[in-house]
Amino acid sequence: MTDNLPTLADLKEAMKRALPTRYVIGPYNAFALIGQIQLASRHPGNKGQPADIAREFADHLTRDLPEVVQQVIAVGWDPAQDESEFGALGTHPAGKLDPHDEGALKFGIAADPDRDIVHVEFGTPVTWLGLNADLARRFAAMLISNADKLAPPKGGHN
Repeated sequence: MTDNLPTLADLKEAMKRALPTRYVIGPYNAFALIGQIQLASRHPGNKGQPADIAREFADHLTRDLPEVVQQVIAVGWDPAQDESEFGALGTHPAGKLDPHDEGALKFGIAADPDRDIVHVEFGTPVTWLGLNADLARRFAAMLISNADKLAPPKGGHN
């Protein structure tokens, strides 16, 4: 299937003969393209000259956009601004329950049928968990719902 593709040397030679590409792009499309380059730049394997070229292109597009848009784009390059899928939220919705309370968490629960377990991902080390009655019931329901996706309960109990 890929046996007929040109070699890297063929590609380099063809690009030496090619004329520069010109493209007119509107500000919204430029903003969207820059966002996609920012996402691609987060991939750990996206390194080297191609990544540098993409960043340089994004920087060039950014210079032509309004200052307010440039401010938002700058945040997109800052890895510290990335939202973690799970982990500490930095808030205490019920107030600080005790001196060791590290605040609210965003977590995920999923059935893992390959290992026959319910996996709970907190995204950070957790020493203890404090839940009001409603949250405790919802947490239990999520655990049970995911457990029901696995093997039937032992002993015939639900």
